[in-house]
Amino acid sequence: MSLPSNDLRDLRKIEQRLAAQGIKSFYSPGISKAGEDMNMIQMLWIFIGFMTLVTLNIGLAGLAILQYRAVQERAKTIAMMRCIGLSIRLIRQMLLLEGTTISWLGLLNGCLFGSIGGYTIVRLAELTKPPTSPALSFDYPWEIILPIIGTLMLIALLLNLAPSRKITRLSPGDAIRSASD
Repeated sequence: MSLPSNDLRDLRKIEQRLAAQGIKSFYSPGISKAGEDMNMIQMLWIFIGFMTLVTLNIGLAGLAILQYRAVQERAKTIAMMRCIGLSIRLIRQMLLLEGTTISWLGLLNGCLFGSIGGYTIVRLAELTKPPTSPALSFDYPWEIILPIIGTLMLIALLLNLAPSRKITRLSPGDAIRSASD
């Protein structure tokens, strides 16, 4: 008996009704297919969660370190720009633009590679299915991915604010003295 595996609850109800009437040998390929589909969905959720954690821990920590190092290494140059009359606001905007561009490009690359990975997992799973079973659809989870991307972009923006504030707190003379150390 081949039933659609879209709703596992309906299949389980049919199985229970037949078992209550004494039919113990009921088999529905839909139940095992639904189990396989649930495993695939769980694998994709694990993949999305892993990519999010990697982005948060490695990507954003690396970004923060990169920005602090960039500000520290260019302290003398930034101090010289301040000495010749460049405003603090303009220097802060320059650092913010640079860091935000780097982080957002990295985030978009991560989304691209993550999407390719998710698509590859779905296609590999389709190769293992029998030819008579329906094709797996690759529905991109926009309702999940967009809030994650938006949150990560906001965190990246906030991480870029700290180094730009640090450099503007120093006077030009202090920045030149600290850069020569």
